[in-house]
Amino acid sequence: MLKITILSCLFISSYGAPAYPKEIPSIPGINYDKPSPAPLQLAPAPGYIPAPGYAPAAPAYKEPGAPYNYSYEVKDEPAGLNFGQNENSDGSVVSGEYRVLLPDGRTQIVRYRADHVTGYVADVSYEGEARPYVPVKPYSPPAVYY
Repeated sequence: MLKITILSCLFISSYGAPAYPKEIPSIPGINYDKPSPAPLQLAPAPGYIPAPGYAPAAPAYKEPGAPYNYSYEVKDEPAGLNFGQNENSDGSVVSGEYRVLLPDGRTQIVRYRADHVTGYVADVSYEGEARPYVPVKPYSPPAVYY
């Protein structure tokens, strides 16, 4: 039965196929006797090679920065949080420090200074002794007795 089904499908598909013309219909302006020219070959794009000693142009003027200062501190012993930062600027030089309580119990202190001449310069120091990490117990409210 399977053979009959396959043969009938093949017969129907070959019988219903359209007959293509033996000749290509002529289109005005196209000559089929001459081969078409080869496709245009473009040269590969050159890689980016900067000129020796190239540096972006410095702006013609520099607006002075606005002086500012700010600070914040978070200290929550039950949650194990102790960090903060203070920073000030006179418009051209920014200096400050920030503190972070590390998981090993030490406090990391970073004092920094940044300007347009020397860039960002930081001094990192640590306070306290390192001890094995002990996870902080989550806060649970005290029991209420009625």
